[in-house]
Amino acid sequence: MKTQIIIAHPFKQHSFKTAMAIKKSGHSFKYITTVYAKKGSITYLIKKLIRGEYVKKINTHYCNELCDKEVIQFCELRGIIVLILRRINKNSYIYYKQYNKLLISFSKKVADYATENNVKVVIMYDTLSHPAFKLIKEKKPCIKTIIDMSAPFLPYMYDIYIKDTEQNMEQSILLKDELSNNGYINNVKNSFEEIKWADYFISASEFTNKSLEFYGVRQDKIFLCRYGINSNFFKSDLTAGIKKTDKDKLRCCYTGNINQKKGMLILARVIESIDINRFSFTFIGRFDPNSDFYKKYKNTCRFTGFLNQDEIIKEYKNLDVMIFPSLADGFGNSVLEAMSCGLTAIVSSNAGISDIIIEGYNGFVVDIYDYEQIVQKLLMLKDKENLLKELKLNAQKTALSSKWQVYNNNICNMLENLK
Repeated sequence: MKTQIIIAHPFKQHSFKTAMAIKKSGHSFKYITTVYAKKGSITYLIKKLIRGEYVKKINTHYCNELCDKEVIQFCELRGIIVLILRRINKNSYIYYKQYNKLLISFSKKVADYATENNVKVVIMYDTLSHPAFKLIKEKKPCIKTIIDMSAPFLPYMYDIYIKDTEQNMEQSILLKDELSNNGYINNVKNSFEEIKWADYFISASEFTNKSLEFYGVRQDKIFLCRYGINSNFFKSDLTAGIKKTDKDKLRCCYTGNINQKKGMLILARVIESIDINRFSFTFIGRFDPNSDFYKKYKNTCRFTGFLNQDEIIKEYKNLDVMIFPSLADGFGNSVLEAMSCGLTAIVSSNAGISDIIIEGYNGFVVDIYDYEQIVQKLLMLKDKENLLKELKLNAQKTALSSKWQVYNNNICNMLENLK
């Protein structure tokens, strides 16, 4: 059977889920990437030689539900080098130089494969697709090109981030450096080229839809496919209820990248505004030990560092509330995972996950920048144990009904409705 669909991503993100959905739809496909730990690859060899946390990271570059023969690797060695450089300093000149070289080489190979093998549909990802799509459309305009939006449209987010740096001049040195980096600015410019060469878009939330429509993308070109959750992994028993006393703290957490774009300045104001003796805060995810945020709160908050899935589940079993104050987020799957473990959620209106939050039923949606709303919700949950219990139970019900099968069905429906 000839390959009908290509899913191509030079790294990973949620592209495995897209590939798995298309596989289950019955279409002939190939998944194309750079770093992938299938037998015989350089990545697989490196995996055999290393230990510790690096093995965990390499394991994320493999999908058990894809057969090795369904995966094609291009530019593998260069991909490994770029990932190493990104880990050292993603804002460095050398990283962006190597990243751009990789993207150009990878894009050309994807375009050549698509045009030489009579592929009908090519799915790639935001900020990564414009070189390949341009080549494809110049050679074979009949091939349908789809951008799977892993985040809201970058120029839309850029404007939000710029506004945040203007409001927080002294605390925004790192973010201002990132936004002024030539590589970042080029990505913003290239995003406009990207939407010009794309026929359709896959979006995970209404917020992402809004960001595309703001820049002229028609609604009928956007397919809403919200992410799901694997309920076999994220599930905890809340039927016994929760027992808390006045001496207990309300156990709050945040999971994800710990930086300004994810709303850490907002969360800092929350911490400063409440009695820390009544609340605890756990930050799950990588952090910079030299950052002002970590230095300021390392003695009052808990920072776990990077955790694998099983370790995160253990953390969630001892927590009550997920706070997600992101300035701009396409979805926020970490919130959904937390909800499935029985955490209620307080999320910003600029987070795509707000689509599934029902106010006062399974969580709360707060206006971006309004930290006082978050404080009010936390105080209310601390003082109203029965409400907290009800919200936690409802959050779990909501999350466990958000299954990947729904996402798979939406992807299948999208493919059937391409014109």
